[in-house]
Amino acid sequence: STVLSVEYLSDNFKLIKLKPYSKFHFSAGQAVALHINDSMKFFSITSVPSDDFIEILIKKSDSKSTMFLFNDLKVNDSIFISGPFGNAIKQNTNNLIFFAGGSGIANFISFIRNNKNVNINLFYSVRNSSDLVFKNELEKYSNLKINYIITSSVPRINKDFMSHIKFNNDETFFICGPKQMIIDINNYLLSSNISNDRIIFDRY
Repeated sequence: STVLSVEYLSDNFKLIKLKPYSKFHFSAGQAVALHINDSMKFFSITSVPSDDFIEILIKKSDSKSTMFLFNDLKVNDSIFISGPFGNAIKQNTNNLIFFAGGSGIANFISFIRNNKNVNINLFYSVRNSSDLVFKNELEKYSNLKINYIITSSVPRINKDFMSHIKFNNDETFFICGPKQMIIDINNYLLSSNISNDRIIFDRY
């Protein structure tokens, strides 16, 4: 693939658009692998399946391969990709609840962009407000109810946070974010008699 564009969304996040050399078929919720030297880095695809490009969100980290993508990958560079990987987000109820921690929002944005008539309740947690990288776009969708959690000023999503939320019997829960966040939310939902088949998670 060829790098079409790069955009810094904040000090910690960068958006990269790639143009595959051939048609790349994927579904919302799936990931693409970028091959860097002898390693593979997996990223949720944020573009929609009808686009003729692949868009991914990069979060800065100390990993050498991630630092290369964040600091050194430039427009017109070539990079080998493979995929797609992972499971697509499937709508099996009329109401969906998404829990996104940090870059976990990337797992959901393609589905949100491609399903503007589905009722979605989004809980979007980041350390600092500057990392709400899709905030302006998300607030344009009338089918989306958004709950922001800024953990520098309030507690993260955990059992205490969840205890203040009321759920219905026809909702499916999708969780993507840090390991402990997923464990806490999953355990609380199970203890609240939410059946296991209505809880889907993807940890990074």
